[in-house]
Amino acid sequence: MSPTEHMESVVKVANTATSTGLVGAMCEAAWKSDAKELRNLLAMGASPTQGDYDQRTPLHLAACAGSLDCAKLLVEAGATLSQDRFGCLPIHDAVRSGHREVANYLRMLDINTGMTEDAIKSRVFGLIVREGVFSMATVQSELGYFFDLGDRKSTRLN
Repeated sequence: MSPTEHMESVVKVANTATSTGLVGAMCEAAWKSDAKELRNLLAMGASPTQGDYDQRTPLHLAACAGSLDCAKLLVEAGATLSQDRFGCLPIHDAVRSGHREVANYLRMLDINTGMTEDAIKSRVFGLIVREGVFSMATVQSELGYFFDLGDRKSTRLN
């Protein structure tokens, strides 16, 4: 290994260690809805996608705290909707904690991934079911929010 390659390897390890060491600080700043601290940590090389020991990412904590500003900042920095150790996504935290505005933002983020309309409808239906909406009329209403269902809107299936 040449001296240059060795130095690049050392820098890469140092950057990874720094990023890993900042996970706790990122999660705490997200939980406290401290967008300024998140910006500072991101500028220091913290990862917006790396999770803690339970694979809970800063986006999970921002969603749980109801901080739309922090959620948007993290997504703009590259955060994605990933599952934690318990199988939950950040949107689940937002819904469970009653943060509708954050849940709606994350829902649109999850839906707008370049999928076909049928795949999107299937995803929306899955989200509705996971949130515990089981009345067919309510499901139709929720789907109508995202899609023009034409004549089917007026049809009630109870």
